[in-house]
Amino acid sequence: MDISDYLSVLRRRWYLLPSLVALGVLIALAISMMTPPKYTSEAQLLVRVQAVAGATASELQVGASFSRQSVITYAPIATSSLVLDRVIQDLSLTTTVSDLAAAVDVFAPPATALLTVRVSNENAGLAQKIAASTAKHLGDAIVDELENPLGAAAGPVLVETVNEASMPKAPVSPNLKLLLSLGLLFGLAGGVLMAFARAAQDKRIYTARDLKAVTLAPILGPTPWVQELAEGQTVDGLNKEVQDAAHSILRMLPALSQGNTSRTYAIAGSNFGAGGSTVTSLMALGLANSGSSVVVVDADSENTSISKRLGIQDATAWADLLRDSAQFPPSFRAVKGEIRVISAATPVGVASRFDTPPFRSLLKLLGDEFDYVLVDSPPVAGSVDAVILSRLAGGTILVIASGSTTKDDLAVAAEALNDFGGSILAIVPTKVSRQGIKSREYSARFSAMRTMAAPGENESSLVTIAKGRSN
Repeated sequence: MDISDYLSVLRRRWYLLPSLVALGVLIALAISMMTPPKYTSEAQLLVRVQAVAGATASELQVGASFSRQSVITYAPIATSSLVLDRVIQDLSLTTTVSDLAAAVDVFAPPATALLTVRVSNENAGLAQKIAASTAKHLGDAIVDELENPLGAAAGPVLVETVNEASMPKAPVSPNLKLLLSLGLLFGLAGGVLMAFARAAQDKRIYTARDLKAVTLAPILGPTPWVQELAEGQTVDGLNKEVQDAAHSILRMLPALSQGNTSRTYAIAGSNFGAGGSTVTSLMALGLANSGSSVVVVDADSENTSISKRLGIQDATAWADLLRDSAQFPPSFRAVKGEIRVISAATPVGVASRFDTPPFRSLLKLLGDEFDYVLVDSPPVAGSVDAVILSRLAGGTILVIASGSTTKDDLAVAAEALNDFGGSILAIVPTKVSRQGIKSREYSARFSAMRTMAAPGENESSLVTIAKGRSN
């Protein structure tokens, strides 16, 4: 996968990102509201050796070094009963030494003779009082008991308060900004991971890369989403975006005509709802508008809507054409730029009539008479007719619905066609997003198809067909 594939996954499942980000932020807010506020107050002491009158510089340096080394051993004294018992008595606290020790932290900054007393409590005022009292009693314990056990008038070590414990102005926890940032970060990461996890489990086809994982058949199109036609609406009235997509299909059609002199194509969806009949109608209109004679054989018994889609009132029954002879009546002759429709669908519950000599004769006569014969076939899934028509027409242009047809659907359709003498000439993806239509990968497949076109048709014929709808 390259960067475009990753972006495509995120674009298709974009809704997961804001959803999980919102969830992460809500969880952060909930944690913030449920966590009791905690305040911190600090006091700082300076430990130094009392200078003797007339001391040399080296003696003073030794005293300073002694002070820096001593504060490391003094720090644990702050959380001992020697100090905290006096703090409890001083402030009349209803707690134990061990519980109070958990709220007191004393440490010595590196390479200094300082002792920092930090106290955390849910009450800001009490945090300040405990910090001040702990600093006072720690200093007294160092001066009077640890460094002057004999009670001399003046011990060798002095402890001075450098910074008095101050009243905390704001709680140090919960840190709302930090929690919201983490909620945003983890929500975004969770959304991205979920998007890729769901993409890994999603077997639906979205891109040309998904198609190539199943079949190497060339791609025609793709076409964007085509909604259900309104009453009285035909495909000729669809928006320009859809019509332009049809031109792209037709532009590559000459490449499929090599070896197919009759230019007869079966067009079928891989499954129901893929848009096979719509693609057939768009191709018929585009070819007719380019000046070709076109006949559409409506062979889909489940969806006989070709006439309606093309705006043609009545379709000719195929049995009527061959009732008396193997020649078409004058009224059904090919006319450049016009479309004829033949109703050939097998009624539901009746055995297929396609794999019979009369129908094979019909296709041959149509191929001799018209420039293009388009057979609107039923979906391949669960349909014997689709396989028969593929074999008779020399192959099928298979229509799949992007975001709906799965790789398994496509694999089953391809296997059914190949096992019974049919084949996939090309694939037309429908319901493709605008980004998918413009994607670099689809463009590459179009270029590959363009180089396959027959000599002499690369420029004139293809351009004529592509411009047919706009003339």
